[in-house]
Amino acid sequence: MPCVLQIQGGGNAGNALTCAARLGLNPRLISKVADDAQGRGILEEFEADGVDTSYFVDEEKIVGEGRASLDGFANSIVPLFPHLKSWFRPPPLCHVLIYTSNGVVDISYFLNRTEYNMATLWTTRRDSSFSVIVVMCIVFIVFFKGCSVVLALNYTNYKRVSSLRIERIQIHLNKINKPAIKTIESPDGDIIDCVRRHKQPALDHPILRNHRIQRVPPERPRFKVSAEENMMKNLTGSEHAWQVWHQSGDKCPKGTVPIRRSSVHDVLRAKSLYHYGKKPTRLHLDRHVDAPDVGSGDGHEHAFAYTGTSQEIYGAKATINVWDPKVEVVNEFSLSQIWILSGSYDDSGLNTIEAGWQVCPQLYGDSRPRLFTYWTRDAYQATGCYNLLCAAFVQTSNKIAIGAAISPVSSVSSNQYDITIVIWKDPKQGCWWLAFGDTVIGYWPAELFTHLADHATSVEWGGEVVNSRSNGKHTSTQMGSGHFAQDGFGQSSFFRNLEVVDADNSLSSAQHISTVTANPNCYNIKTFYSDGWGTHFYFGGPGYNPQCQ
Repeated sequence: MPCVLQIQGGGNAGNALTCAARLGLNPRLISKVADDAQGRGILEEFEADGVDTSYFVDEEKIVGEGRASLDGFANSIVPLFPHLKSWFRPPPLCHVLIYTSNGVVDISYFLNRTEYNMATLWTTRRDSSFSVIVVMCIVFIVFFKGCSVVLALNYTNYKRVSSLRIERIQIHLNKINKPAIKTIESPDGDIIDCVRRHKQPALDHPILRNHRIQRVPPERPRFKVSAEENMMKNLTGSEHAWQVWHQSGDKCPKGTVPIRRSSVHDVLRAKSLYHYGKKPTRLHLDRHVDAPDVGSGDGHEHAFAYTGTSQEIYGAKATINVWDPKVEVVNEFSLSQIWILSGSYDDSGLNTIEAGWQVCPQLYGDSRPRLFTYWTRDAYQATGCYNLLCAAFVQTSNKIAIGAAISPVSSVSSNQYDITIVIWKDPKQGCWWLAFGDTVIGYWPAELFTHLADHATSVEWGGEVVNSRSNGKHTSTQMGSGHFAQDGFGQSSFFRNLEVVDADNSLSSAQHISTVTANPNCYNIKTFYSDGWGTHFYFGGPGYNPQCQ
């Protein structure tokens, strides 16, 4: 049933339109009244598809106090079911959809925020009770120093939140959110807990109960940075990115590790508590006889370079361009990463170690690029998780928070920023170590793996997106910068200085690499070699376009 969407105020109707689009309402412009000189008073009307009322439930309750509007008329501060525990209150910059029998109300929570815009979508669908269904989308515009603007879009849709489910979620959160000796609030809203190293989640794993944490890797790969590489980096203007939470100037003390705190909202965005922090199980579909198995999967599309599968590999390195690609719907993602692989999907024995950056609204609740890790030893079936969301990765650094946002990010025809990821196997202890630039973050114990307990057989470098075809067409979720590989530096995203670690624990430039791209009309990849950047490639794409349907 068609609805009418009216957006007024602040000159930011386009942001509210984006919010409606994220709800799957397919808004279409009807009319627009021009802004005044200050950009205030804009009024736009859109036609939109109807709301799926099958999601509506009765007697769902949530705590808080917020600014609510019903039927597009009332606008007042009202208390909403204040009987639930205070830990359920959303963090700053968070807003949620609450489904009730009378409609859908978006309750907005904010602390010292200076301006917001409200969009109300309604339909005059009438049943026996002549009820009006209301969807509200609150779009925040938050002004920080330097007049920068951050938009917090809605990524949490509550379909049914029972008290039992909340209780189970909180029990799980109590396991992974360890007691902190210090807490840091990041400018982007993240909460970083400084947890004593010997209290971190990894040590809850049964095979690691008596594990003795290694403070530093006994032996690091021999890094070779040539004068040509440094010169080339200066010529191109590529600079290293860091993490947003460092902007507060606060640090975690020595002897602790920084851990991004998970919230009830993070878990509720997942398909279920079991699925929180895990990649979905994927079907195995061969696309290339020599291509590693990780390139397969329903709905997952890749553009990557890879080594052959006949080698013994003990690690890999790359410098990865950082962007903030658009992700169309909440259950899609876009990432750029390194995969370390051994085993196969055929017997569910695929082992992977993965690290890079990703934009994943379902996992993090926003559209910022974030440092991430992943691992599995059974082809994503029952084992593995992102970051520190299960007992596995042992962190040793007090400087880097896995899962935290990366900043700054690249922009088209302007400054380019990158991160360097190194993964290698300690030849003495057998652990797989991870470094972010010059900072060693921690390791995956060898006991976690089967095939990777010895060595890897292949490495991949590249991008991945999820194509859910939510509107019956290819997703417009971008890979990399959203530009195709042929657009080159400053437009396309890149991986440079692709290297592998050999049995002697030495790094050498990756040779004889091949590439895979599922649909080159949507995303593509082109490889090159130069003295400064060694083996490198440009990759990415916009997704949906006239040639990508």
